[in-house]
Amino acid sequence: MINVTRMLLGKQYFGAGSAGPEEAMEFMNITHELFWLLGLINLGDYLPIWIWIDPFGCEKKMRDVEKKVDEFHKKIIEKHRKVRNDQNGDEKGEMDFVDIFLSLSGEDGKEHMDDVEIKALIQDMIAAATDTSAMTNEWAMAVVIKHLRVLRKIQEELDEVVGLH
Repeated sequence: MINVTRMLLGKQYFGAGSAGPEEAMEFMNITHELFWLLGLINLGDYLPIWIWIDPFGCEKKMRDVEKKVDEFHKKIIEKHRKVRNDQNGDEKGEMDFVDIFLSLSGEDGKEHMDDVEIKALIQDMIAAATDTSAMTNEWAMAVVIKHLRVLRKIQEELDEVVGLH
């Protein structure tokens, strides 16, 4: 996640060299809340009438987190725009994905992507970077458990390389 946020947003929000305690904590809280909500079983996903009733408040919580994510991404984009304006459009130094998205030129001098598209790409890339690894590991473990010969070979190799403890 450290490398993803550094490449994508130009800052790392985890670890020793993070963006700053307040901004890092905001990012981590939003991310944890978002992924927690994505893991909930929402009755509205199965019976649409429950979306309107929302007995457990899932829909409201999701809308609230959506606003937080949107505001956080908006601040990131605005900071990148400010830096670009201060440098008069010079792309000196290390560029991240947000800088690249903002540097794409569109028709009639407009930006190629609007803020909504940039925010969606940021969120998709963060989600893909975290969920994909977890899902791949889970899949690999399920396959290994079904094949006892492979499981024994892995255990032998781990015992040999890492040791019994």
